[in-house]
Amino acid sequence: MKLVRESLNEFHQTSDPLKSLGIGPYEAYVNAFFDQFPVYRHEYKVEDGKTIFKSTLFLLGYDIDFIKLPDKLIINGDLNLRKCTSLQSLPNDLNIRGSLWLNGCTSLTELPDDLIVNGKIYVESSTGKQLIDYIEQSIFAEKLIIYENH
Repeated sequence: MKLVRESLNEFHQTSDPLKSLGIGPYEAYVNAFFDQFPVYRHEYKVEDGKTIFKSTLFLLGYDIDFIKLPDKLIINGDLNLRKCTSLQSLPNDLNIRGSLWLNGCTSLTELPDDLIVNGKIYVESSTGKQLIDYIEQSIFAEKLIIYENH
């Protein structure tokens, strides 16, 4: 038998009780996605249909094959996707308050229109000419840093 404890502080009158407890469909999807990585649930919170990371998010090419991150991410630090070779697109409504590291993301060819990056965008020259060309012709051109891997 499982004991369930409820607190009145966890519920908001104007919201869905399941969402207040963090067990709605979006929350369950986000938790299941990040449970694949060494990302602890205290490092992020799901609020109003968005996932907010407290600091930098490192998804450094683990043996987990994923092609897309969950939509509506806010990252208060950097987003490091180094060697995420299967990643085909960045999520919609992605807000990175630090820098974006795309070195080794060989399947990524463009960036979403609603992407916000406050820092720089780092791309390794071997990542792919198509992505580098796209960024150079986009509003992100001034943020692009291309480097050689030695």
